[in-house]
Amino acid sequence: MVRTKSEPKVPKETKKKVKAPATIFSLEMPEASAVFMAADFNQWGAEEIKLKKDKLGMWKVKLNLEPGIYQYKFVVDGRWIEDPANPHMQNDPYGGSNSVIVIE
Repeated sequence: MVRTKSEPKVPKETKKKVKAPATIFSLEMPEASAVFMAADFNQWGAEEIKLKKDKLGMWKVKLNLEPGIYQYKFVVDGRWIEDPANPHMQNDPYGGSNSVIVIE
C-alpha cells in the first residue's frame, strides 16, 4: 500500500473578469412590430437577440462584445435588412450585404 501526503490546498487565483465594452445597436423604425439582430457572433440566429422599442419608435439593444470585427443584420418583422445608419458593409454569400462593426 502506497500512501501519499495530501498536498496543501493552494487558493485559486482571483482574477477579475473584465467585462467587454457595451455597444448599443439601434434602428429607427417606428412602424415595425418586432426587431431582432442576427450576426456572426450569434451564429445568425434570427430570433435570439430582441431589440426593445422606445416611445419614439427607436429600437435598441445593448450588447457586451469582445474586441473584433463583426457582421450583422436586423430582422424586422421577418425581413432581413442592413443597418441604414451604418455605411460599412461586406458582401454576404446570398448576393446582398451585411453591416460591419469594429469593436476595439
